[in-house]
Amino acid sequence: RKATAQYKKEDYVHVSCQFVVGEGNWLPLTKIDSVVHWNDVIQVRLPCEELSSCPICLYPPVCPLSPVCGHAMCYSCALRFSENCPGGDCPICHKPLILADCRPLKTFPRTSYKVGDEILMNLVCRDRNGRIVCSVANQDEMSVNTVPNISSDWGVKFSYVLTASPPQVLTQVLLSQEEELKSQLAMLEDNDKESEPYIYKALEELQVKKDRCFDEIESAPMAKAKFTQNEDKSPGKKVFFYQCADGLPIFIHPLNSRCLIHEYGSIESSIQELSCKIIAMEHFTQSPELRSRYRYFSHLPLGCPFVLCEIDVVPFISEETYQVFKKDIDRRSRDRKAKEQKENAYTSRLSKKLAEKEVTYHCSAYLPAYTEISKPAKDHFKTAENYDMMGVSPSHSPVPDAPLSFAEKLRVGASKSTPWMKSVPPESNRFRINSTSSDISVDGEVAAPSFQHSFSASLNDAFANLEVSEPGPQPASQPCRGGKKKKNKGKTISLTGGARRC
Repeated sequence: RKATAQYKKEDYVHVSCQFVVGEGNWLPLTKIDSVVHWNDVIQVRLPCEELSSCPICLYPPVCPLSPVCGHAMCYSCALRFSENCPGGDCPICHKPLILADCRPLKTFPRTSYKVGDEILMNLVCRDRNGRIVCSVANQDEMSVNTVPNISSDWGVKFSYVLTASPPQVLTQVLLSQEEELKSQLAMLEDNDKESEPYIYKALEELQVKKDRCFDEIESAPMAKAKFTQNEDKSPGKKVFFYQCADGLPIFIHPLNSRCLIHEYGSIESSIQELSCKIIAMEHFTQSPELRSRYRYFSHLPLGCPFVLCEIDVVPFISEETYQVFKKDIDRRSRDRKAKEQKENAYTSRLSKKLAEKEVTYHCSAYLPAYTEISKPAKDHFKTAENYDMMGVSPSHSPVPDAPLSFAEKLRVGASKSTPWMKSVPPESNRFRINSTSSDISVDGEVAAPSFQHSFSASLNDAFANLEVSEPGPQPASQPCRGGKKKKNKGKTISLTGGARRC
């Protein structure tokens, strides 16, 4: 069994991001599996659909910085974190966070495609052993420049590394950061004044970088002459393939490439742009096995995710070519339908199992309905004595049916507490209480009997209902072996209920 490849946290940054470096001889960066040194990076560019929030302030990052681990955070938040927690780690991956290793981060939108969408494919090329990719229309420009410049449109889309001159660094990197910080300072709220000194500190650091950049601009002609002397690039054999026009790692399926090669003779002789419909998408992650299998995409670094997109190539080929590959096209169509049916069947089975486990309460025993009990009026307990204690006179007389308050009961001398049970009609035998007539009030309401009365009444009923059989003729007892007669044990009635005597 082959061992799986091991990746580090830095591999994600080198695979997913685009780096801006200064001018120089960057011929080694054009080779496959070449890595940009972090000290040479001026700016990091990340294509994303939505930038994640800052892990420190939990808001969208303003003037974001990217440490070596690739997690975005605000410039002011990074300064505050480094001052309050010197030598601290990244809040997300716990990798040592060094402020000097943070680089400016710029994001640009990335389109997400799905089956059924329209996509534009460009014909691109690269050197057989090279990593720099460009469109066929800009092929001559790539033969002059080793690494594309930040101002070239094709380089921004397809290349993983870009060069920038000192004036371009000043205008597109430093001044852009300064504008974001000033807008953040202008929109600062009163409850967030703690970040104000760190924003001023970030502006001071940017001013130092700008002064350094001005010094590099003055000495730029000498460096450029030195660069032209060291530039040397020998042309090699090129590899042609189709890639998404946005620069995303989306390529057409090998079956579509074979159809185009059969139609036009070779890939480089086919149409430069294909506006087509997506039929199927297969997602992969670059590995040594896939690199040897799909040699057109061997320039992708290990661990890089890419997509093989099967497109509707019928409008771009003739009927004769279609009949040659009709068997393969139909077979892939049947495989897609079988896979879709299998996934639908699995989804339905899973939903049925979840429905069986789901507990639904339709009975009122589990979810009893709430019935609002008749609430007493607000002024039920506002008696004359309450108004006397407050020193005010009642605006209206209390409700006549309101229950008596505790003070009124003491003044009247009521010996019984207010009954808690509802009034029971005299003819109803639903609740039978063995008690004397003193437990029943005049109004017909049954009060809670005292413990002594209830116990004595229950004891009297027990004696009254006790059935004592009259003595009848007893059969003659048979003599025992010893000649002695056994005495019959009588019944014992316990008046204490069998409780233990103290």
